[in-house]
Amino acid sequence: MRIEITGLDARYTMEQLCSMLLPGADGDCVCRVTCRDNRRSAAVRLKVGERTTRGAARCTVPPDPHTAVNLERRMVARATYRAICDYLEERPQWGMLSGVRPAKLVRAHLEQGGSARGAAGFLRREYDVSPEKAALCLETGRVAAALNRSFRPGDFYLYAHVPFCPTRCSYCSFITAAGDAFARWGGDYFRRLLDELSMLRRLTEARGMYGRGIYIGGGTPAIYSPEELTALCAALTAACGGNPEEFTVEAGRPDAITAEKLSALRRGGVTRICVNPQTMNDRTLTLIGRAHTAEDTRRAYLLAREAGFSTINCDLIAGLPGESVGDFGESLQEILSWDPENITVHTLAIKRGSSMNAAGVRQASPEELREMLALTEDTLRAAGYTPYYLYRQKYTGGGFENIGWAKPGRICRYNVAMMEEIGDIFSAGAGAVTKLTSREFARFSNPKYPAEYLAADGFDARYRELLAYYGD
Repeated sequence: MRIEITGLDARYTMEQLCSMLLPGADGDCVCRVTCRDNRRSAAVRLKVGERTTRGAARCTVPPDPHTAVNLERRMVARATYRAICDYLEERPQWGMLSGVRPAKLVRAHLEQGGSARGAAGFLRREYDVSPEKAALCLETGRVAAALNRSFRPGDFYLYAHVPFCPTRCSYCSFITAAGDAFARWGGDYFRRLLDELSMLRRLTEARGMYGRGIYIGGGTPAIYSPEELTALCAALTAACGGNPEEFTVEAGRPDAITAEKLSALRRGGVTRICVNPQTMNDRTLTLIGRAHTAEDTRRAYLLAREAGFSTINCDLIAGLPGESVGDFGESLQEILSWDPENITVHTLAIKRGSSMNAAGVRQASPEELREMLALTEDTLRAAGYTPYYLYRQKYTGGGFENIGWAKPGRICRYNVAMMEEIGDIFSAGAGAVTKLTSREFARFSNPKYPAEYLAADGFDARYRELLAYYGD
């Protein structure tokens, strides 16, 4: 889609909506913004093929420049959305809301003294969000608001990234290194990761901070040996100043999980583990490049229970290639029969960097995805699960969402804090991003790829940057 806008810098706003609601469409979207005193108007002309549609919107801006910019961009989004809707068979359930963190809008409304009814009404009125999705935002926004209230000065969460996998899934575009990359870089990467955690320990000890939770993600963290996992757990716990309230390891791929590794993680203080099937259909597992079977997943889950883990998360993906609503439902029912404390359901996002995108794989239709997600909600609510965090991604089929479901009292607080940007989150490893919010919002990014991370200078400069943020 070719985008043109005059009178206001809001090109990105238009690009987001066009790519989300008209993916792959070839056409022209032109916006003209007129400014007169404190009044603004936007007129959009959208041409796709031989058809042309139009949309318009207006707003009045206040003196505060930050609020004014937000209102102006929302006005452009509304005009663009109105032009796009004429091309759609039905209005999208998320309306014109294109952000990754929709529940943040609800949390902000609640924390400013607004009512639940007012928050849901705001989403419907300002963004054309459906009542069902507004209610979902309200549920997860309340969880986030409660976590935010519990934060004390000096609290933080700690993330460590392991960017290695046995093989690369065909839908994956994350910063992961597959195949022989682990043999080439794994040992050096591990030692450098411990060095970075040592730096973070110096910082948190110097400031008297307390780590509420730890999350080891990937990639496939279980690719390391039991001895290495023990050392990593010890380094993370030390950086937190003692035993945290929760400690998650995204063990991930069943083909990397062994009883010895699970035992090492339990001894290391891990309280929550992720065993991620994605699907229980062997044909699909082969198609998406996962070198394991459904039986391997069953075995890994049982090993995790036998090791003593009382909180286990299982991931599923809705919309995998070749899977029908019935196929997805069968995977969901089997996972549910295991009785995990958390189930996270992702909507397939075919990202630009994935081999699935390069191969031109057809995504499930919006109607199929809607059925899968409705089936998920009906099934999990009936089984006693509730949604506790959600997020959206670019290139997600149908513009839908990813939702974490939990049994009562069994949420992963790190997931909520990370997604809703609550408190300070220190991150270590290649591609890791430290996000600090206890003062002004700040990001500190590590080199993106393992080779770059290994080639970078030491961590003294980052230590000084972090101290400077806190005014030390």
